[in-house]
Amino acid sequence: MNTFGDATGFGEDLSTLLRFVAEGRLRPGVGWRAPWERIADAARELLDRRIPGKAVLDVGP
Repeated sequence: MNTFGDATGFGEDLSTLLRFVAEGRLRPGVGWRAPWERIADAARELLDRRIPGKAVLDVGP
C-alpha cells in the first residue's frame, strides 16, 4: 500500500498507463498546452478553473 509522499512502487502502474495511452485505450484530457516558460499562465488558468482537462507544459530546446 502506498501513502502520500511514497514514490516507490509506481513504476509498473505508470508503465501500464503509458502503454494504454500509446495504444489509444486511454486519452488524457489535455485542455491547454504551452511552452514551459508559460508556467505562470498555466497555474493561473488551473487555479481559476478555466481549463477543461489537464495543462501540459512542453520542455525542450
